[in-house]
Amino acid sequence: MHGVQDWPTRQESTSAGTFTTVTPPPTTTIGTPISNLNVSNATSSHSFVFSGCATTGALTLTDCTTGLAQTLNVVATTSSTSNEVLNFATLGISLTLSGCSASTSIANLTTDLLTKTIATATTGGAVTFQIGSNYNQTMSVGIADARSTAMGNAGGQASLSAAITAFGTSVGAGTATTVAQNLLQSIDQAVTDVSNVRSTLGAAQNRLEHTISNLGVAQENLTASESRIRDVDMAAEMVNFTKTGILQQAGQAILAQANSAPGGIVNLLRG
Repeated sequence: MHGVQDWPTRQESTSAGTFTTVTPPPTTTIGTPISNLNVSNATSSHSFVFSGCATTGALTLTDCTTGLAQTLNVVATTSSTSNEVLNFATLGISLTLSGCSASTSIANLTTDLLTKTIATATTGGAVTFQIGSNYNQTMSVGIADARSTAMGNAGGQASLSAAITAFGTSVGAGTATTVAQNLLQSIDQAVTDVSNVRSTLGAAQNRLEHTISNLGVAQENLTASESRIRDVDMAAEMVNFTKTGILQQAGQAILAQANSAPGGIVNLLRG
């Protein structure tokens, strides 16, 4: 999959292992001009909301988690065969406007998108493990997007990739003072992001190792219980065998003594 979403389906897995939904779907008098939504480079588990001005056509997409935003200007598309791509590269999201008509003005296109929300999640990228013998005893482990385009952008600064690009451009122009500080800030945040990803995976690994150990003990106890039920307890059976033998011998001795008693009485009478 390439992370491209078509309405009215409104949900599709992406190459980044995410799912996306756009709510509410764009419905106005001019129809649905959005044909494709690409979120393959967007940060997972984030929400993005549109805002802007219908008069000027300025359309802003904001990451609700980090506050990072990018503004583009919508251009009027009057032909039904014309396409317009709104590429919010800073956020890793792009929209393709197509199927427009003569009534597709800047105001209508912008109004279509105002207050719409794009939500990405890690559900599709997570791996679910069955860690117990009962229903729903599962554990999900997901790896966050660790690409340079998705890291280092907490607190509203640009992503690491964007900061590097801006720094390279500014060095050539001889104005690298501010962007150098921004790059250092993005690098520090990217290091923190990588540490968070590693700690998350380490915690998941630790939990899985403990789960494996507990399951091993449970299996050993279950096997021992089955053995007690199915197999013969040799010590107990030997005690029962010995006891039975003693009882049999005692019974035979008593019977022999009882049989000899009448003979003794007869001998006394003869004497």
